[in-house]
Amino acid sequence: MPTFSHPVRNNTIHIGVSVAVADAPASAHRFDALVDTGAQGTMVSDRVVARTNARPVGRSAYLPASGIPVATNLYAVHMWIPVDIPDDPYNFGGPLAVRELSYQPEGYDVILGMDMLCRCHITMHGGRFVMSV
Repeated sequence: MPTFSHPVRNNTIHIGVSVAVADAPASAHRFDALVDTGAQGTMVSDRVVARTNARPVGRSAYLPASGIPVATNLYAVHMWIPVDIPDDPYNFGGPLAVRELSYQPEGYDVILGMDMLCRCHITMHGGRFVMSV
């Protein structure tokens, strides 16, 4: 079973992901993502939207920690978490509907939520984030 392991730093997990618009997966761009097991859905910054030339497929509301609903654009993308195995590169991911963040976060461009994370097994142990697919 392919496994991806990454250190937990300052009680947060940042990993690299690749994102492309749904109809052009070969044109993926790499972005930094914050792993957020408390987020139901994956969200992307306006930088992701601009670099991938994503076009809205609708609008969707979400409820942030403030408790005030926010309506944002919805995008159809392909997202991968690069899981590197010696002599056998393996990329975990696929199609995903994501919401646009209503702000530009500092230090990352994607909030990786449970809609993507529930597709794998996650363990956090000994200061490491381990994902098995």
